[in-house]
Amino acid sequence: MSRQCLNLVNLYGEASIVDRNDLELLASLEMLYGVINEYDHAYVYHMDETGLFFRLVPRYTLLLPSEDPSTIRGRKKSFERVTLVVCCNATGTERIPITMIGQAKEPTCIAGNSWPIPYFAQRNAWIDIPTFNKWFGQVFVPYVRRRTNRRVL
Repeated sequence: MSRQCLNLVNLYGEASIVDRNDLELLASLEMLYGVINEYDHAYVYHMDETGLFFRLVPRYTLLLPSEDPSTIRGRKKSFERVTLVVCCNATGTERIPITMIGQAKEPTCIAGNSWPIPYFAQRNAWIDIPTFNKWFGQVFVPYVRRRTNRRVL
């Protein structure tokens, strides 16, 4: 491929189109920056979610010279997933406990056991508005209120 000046790249992340010349958008961003700057960075939190395909096997493997490649077989891809919710403050000193969102109302691995992280059920294992509200009320607010009574963003 180097002869044709081609490169093999992995695509990742999310693409978006933002009009950087949109005056209304730029004014809104300036207003948002003003609101954020009113808070100490220790009291500004960011939450995001990520998918974890817990049964997805690797696409590649390494073989020793003594191993026969014809004996190695792959598997059908499994797309069973859970969503992990992660949140911390802007300084990184306060980390809200990771929360798992799965499809089962009570997974068999949790039944009758204590679970080290909060778990919520959602039909598609995604975070939707009701699940976010549960996370906010049952995980985020109690954790932050144990540490401070100040307003946070």
